[in-house]
Amino acid sequence: MNTTDFNLPGSGSYNGSGSGDDRTLDALFASARTSQPNLADDNFTKVVLNSLPRNPFAQERVNLRKSFSFDMIGALLGLLCVYFFVDLASVASALLNVVPESLVISPVHVVGFAAAFMVTAIGAWWTVENVKL
Repeated sequence: MNTTDFNLPGSGSYNGSGSGDDRTLDALFASARTSQPNLADDNFTKVVLNSLPRNPFAQERVNLRKSFSFDMIGALLGLLCVYFFVDLASVASALLNVVPESLVISPVHVVGFAAAFMVTAIGAWWTVENVKL
């Protein structure tokens, strides 16, 4: 059977302007919509959904969201406490004293960084491919 037999969009005989067959089919559907009564729902969807077994992961997701919310509230409270009770200027100067005045990057450092990055990337790939989360 050829797809042009169905008069589908994208087939050769459908032009979007509505040929005679399309208008007849549209008229048939329109008359069926007006002459036939709507089906009574009787809460069919609610009955079916309530009869299905509960998703065991749904409650876990709700608990995870609640836990994450409490974590975020705790983090914000911690940041507020740091803002009001810690002298940020002294912390910044202490951090700046730790940073060296000059930084020398040698080829050994570059190769070491590349090797560490490669090992980390391979480890991440292996974990994603082999460990079921």
